[in-house]
Amino acid sequence: MSRSEHSPCGSCQQRCCQDYVVTVTGYDAWLIATQLRLAMEQFLVRFEPNQPTAECFRLDRSDRCFDIALAKRNEDQERAACVFWLALPHGYGRCGIYPLRPLVCQVYPTFLADGLVHLRTDALCPPRGWNLARLDLPQWRRRLVWSRVQQEIYRYAVGCWNNWVDARAQQSAVPAGVYLGYLTALYTRLDEVWKDLSPANRDLVLDQWDACTRTQVAPLLASAGEGNGEPSHAWPELLVALRAAVELALPRQPAQDIAAPRATEEPAEAQLVLHPIPA
Repeated sequence: MSRSEHSPCGSCQQRCCQDYVVTVTGYDAWLIATQLRLAMEQFLVRFEPNQPTAECFRLDRSDRCFDIALAKRNEDQERAACVFWLALPHGYGRCGIYPLRPLVCQVYPTFLADGLVHLRTDALCPPRGWNLARLDLPQWRRRLVWSRVQQEIYRYAVGCWNNWVDARAQQSAVPAGVYLGYLTALYTRLDEVWKDLSPANRDLVLDQWDACTRTQVAPLLASAGEGNGEPSHAWPELLVALRAAVELALPRQPAQDIAAPRATEEPAEAQLVLHPIPA
């Protein structure tokens, strides 16, 4: 956020950090874990959402599925602050990992629609706390596109994981730690994939990804050329590298091929949301 922008977060009284369960992608979890040198188990919780989504992973062949979120400081309280919340006097506070905060927090309270940045009408921020006219909209739009890219990569990774669970010969449940290990291995590989892109090619592939999702095409699930227009050479190479990273990160299993996940009916324009605490 540029210095000229006004943010009501400066006078935050932790409504977002108390009233929401902050779900995260594998990228968020990997970044926090690697930068703070923490095990994912130290700051994540898994829970069964009321309505399963494409981000929900399974540990066995049943319909039971889970999502991951940042832990709360006191799970016994009805309204508990995020595990990374730093309390200040008079009810104020700050995010203790602000540079590393999950992407869903970084883009709040905005969303993309028809390629434009919009403000949510249900934000917990003070009335008129945000003003689009005072935001650096190109920067916010770039942040929203990157957030969407990471969400779609995570959905693909979860779909491949769930297919791996279905293909296992063993009937017993997979320990949750194995799933977190998969995320660690995967996003370590993906970090190298992104580092191999020059800044110019990175911008090109993000623009191409955005163009695909505007036409309701999920790049990792699309056939070659679908929704791509006239992509740069970096675009198909990136998709191949992303798919390969997912395949290589899956736990090894002999004699069975793991299928890619099927496309879902969930719209590509679906905004990232902070989910209310399940009742």
